Amino acid sequence: LDYGFSTGTWVVPRIIHYVYDVRGPPPRCPFFLFRSIQMSLALFRPDKIILHYHFLPWGRWWEEIGRLPQVELKYVELPRRIFGNDISSFAHFSDVIRLHALLRHGGLYLDSDLIPLSTMADLFEGDRAFLGEQPFGWAGNGVIGAPRESPFLSKWLQTFHGFEDARRGFWGALVPSAIAWSFPEEGVLLPRTAFYWPYQLSAISATLFSSFFDLSENLVAHFYGGSFQEAVLDLLSEEFFNQSVSSLSCLLRELEQAVRSQDPNSSSSSSSSSSSSSSSSSSS
Repeated sequence: LDYGFSTGTWVVPRIIHYVYDVRGPPPRCPFFLFRSIQMSLALFRPDKIILHYHFLPWGRWWEEIGRLPQVELKYVELPRRIFGNDISSFAHFSDVIRLHALLRHGGLYLDSDLIPLSTMADLFEGDRAFLGEQPFGWAGNGVIGAPRESPFLSKWLQTFHGFEDARRGFWGALVPSAIAWSFPEEGVLLPRTAFYWPYQLSAISATLFSSFFDLSENLVAHFYGGSFQEAVLDLLSEEFFNQSVSSLSCLLRELEQAVRSQDPNSSSSSSSSSSSSSSSSSSS
């Protein structure tokens, strides 16, 4: 999709950021995260992917992620305070980590419960920060793209001088919305279909199991992990993606085939990691 604000040059760095996991205890890494990172490598061709974590994940798919090219596993301390204000919510831990990472490096932040479906080339070539609008009108912070030292993100971070941990939606949704509306030359909210459609529980049935759902305007498939994250993401197994006839699974297979046809060496390395892991697992 062309959103019409490309500068014709690559402004947002080719760096992809994930934050996983800051809740604890150390989580078992799902196949879904591995597939999300695979698709980021295939679609964005990044210089690197930085996976920020505090509680060390474990399991087969975490080991496979560590073997993927351009992936940097980065331990981070939990930001317990910001500008003298206490932070206790794991959601706010993640918010602050992603803002600091984007201000320092630039690039694209992706929630760990989504899979990219587009190269987003027009967005990377823009000189503004970008987020997506959620169905109720406010910004979502599950996908954030920005140049390094973005003025938009700097303004957003400065609002944390008045931070109150109990007000989750204020700093994650209302503040970036207000900045985008007030400073459109610095940041833009994309239509809700880009990152947040279908929304929450409806996403499970519509995107997981339907073979008729139209994903043509989606830049990502988002599954809104939250409190039911582990149960939902466990459904999205390697077998599901390889065998399901859902719209999402079929689209991902088509994207992978297209990437392989353009650059067989690049894509085969990521896909072979999964297949070799499967064979070693079945033989053990």
